[in-house]
Amino acid sequence: RIKSDFLLSTVRSDSILSDAELLNLWSTKTKRNKPGFNIDEFYLSYDECIQLQPGNRVDVRCCTGETVAAKIVPIAHAVSHSNSSVGSYGGDSSADSAEDETRNKACVVSNHEQEVCVEYYDTKNTSIQEFVALDDLRLMIHGCISSRHNIVKPCMQNLQIHQNVFVNLAYLPAKAYGYFTTIDTWIECKIIGFWNEKKQIKVRSIGETNEMSDGDYYFHPDSKDEVACSLECEYCCYN
Repeated sequence: RIKSDFLLSTVRSDSILSDAELLNLWSTKTKRNKPGFNIDEFYLSYDECIQLQPGNRVDVRCCTGETVAAKIVPIAHAVSHSNSSVGSYGGDSSADSAEDETRNKACVVSNHEQEVCVEYYDTKNTSIQEFVALDDLRLMIHGCISSRHNIVKPCMQNLQIHQNVFVNLAYLPAKAYGYFTTIDTWIECKIIGFWNEKKQIKVRSIGETNEMSDGDYYFHPDSKDEVACSLECEYCCYN
């Protein structure tokens, strides 16, 4: 399926390529019009993020890849909620006025970086409040993944526990957690669980791991940039 002229122009050494290396090669070629979505089309731009207001709904990509529905909450509400064990702001009218003013703003400047506070329920149905930087590529169009009803890739509609798939780590929200890469990194993984009515898969690497790949991660099976069932599948592979 990969033409020899493309291989000769890309592979610079004589060696046997692994499945993951072949998939990395295919990812450099033009994608065919196949079922699924391009996840980078769902992220909110910076200009869209700075217009977010308390009460707005978004999807948020969590640190391990799961995408959840979330609500923007006022910064002051988040701060007072986290400090509830030490009391309220007190009765000073100027402080109350400042609180009211802050309550109407979703964004706050912290360390020269704008953030919003989001509230969502994680995979264990625990309520979470978290500050998300506007340039972390974690805020997404509301419902773009969290509200998807069906898996459209034919090869992904009957996934099973312990089934092997290939995943691409490059789109995980790594920048917010201390490491960041823009290089496509496909690895072979085993499905170890499902979430959100089997609409998102939980995977674990089965090969050699490093700081980036050591752990369990979630992906939506229809993400064309992130999940492939095999190297032979017409729905997952590249021309």
